Amino acid sequence: AVSVARHIFLANCLATMHGPLAPFPVLSPYSHGLAAALSEHVTAMVQLEVAAILDHCLLSPILRLIAQVNQASQQQQQQQQEAEKAGESPPQLPPLALLPEASPSAVAESLQRLFALLAGAEGRLPEFEALGVAKLRAQATGLVAGALADAYAAVYEAVCDERNQYPDAGGLLRHTPEHMRTILGI
Repeated sequence: AVSVARHIFLANCLATMHGPLAPFPVLSPYSHGLAAALSEHVTAMVQLEVAAILDHCLLSPILRLIAQVNQASQQQQQQQQEAEKAGESPPQLPPLALLPEASPSAVAESLQRLFALLAGAEGRLPEFEALGVAKLRAQATGLVAGALADAYAAVYEAVCDERNQYPDAGGLLRHTPEHMRTILGI
């Protein structure tokens, strides 16, 4: 597996080469190529960090399940339309809250871990101090925060969706997605 440190090292190397070439139009093909490679490494580094945070908070399996249920729900809507035309009853999906991986207690534990991480009990979001360019550090940190906000919004929407039958959405969700974005500084 490729580590975050490797991506940081390569991003620093590419940024060091890109900086002196960028001002010269005659070198723009090289400069653009370096910028694209740099962007790829920053994206990969962010994806690795986000995956590590979501795994640590036990949100990864919940988010996978939400995505699967959303996809199945879209397919079910198509099947429902076809079944109604044929006069049949379509198959029903089980509510998300009844699945062990996304039970109210599993969601509560995951969100508690996420907020503990954000509150500093176990650390904080990665700041990518080893990145040599401040603009890249800010970009990478912002991308991590954005991905975490999107993950929280997906959980929030799933818990608030009545079809998923979460008994006490207000007890599970103490913050709106907008509030989460504020907490994350975006």
